[in-house]
Amino acid sequence: MSSNRYWVDRQRKRRQGTSDTMSQREFERKMEEHFEEMRVTQTIAYFSRTVELCFTDCVHAFRSKKLDDKETSCVNNCAEKFLRHTMRSSVRLQESYAEIMQQQQEQEQQK
Repeated sequence: MSSNRYWVDRQRKRRQGTSDTMSQREFERKMEEHFEEMRVTQTIAYFSRTVELCFTDCVHAFRSKKLDDKETSCVNNCAEKFLRHTMRSSVRLQESYAEIMQQQQEQEQQK
């Protein structure tokens, strides 16, 4: 998380008009790369957590190499539930972020 603080501090300095050797485009490119890495890491962690939870909830015995119909159905339902939850949460988060950005813009315009 300290790297996030670094990028936020750099961005804040830019807004305040302090000089910096990194161009705005380079800064934005590095920020995008950083956030893309975070997204990939979070996606992998989410996938691993979903697999772990659904497998733990749905598979109780190792009778064969393949899942039986009941286990397959349970895993599918579990994964769908997590996917719906994630999508719903993402929409809400985007709405909240858009609202915050709008409020910040309004505050800047009032100054």
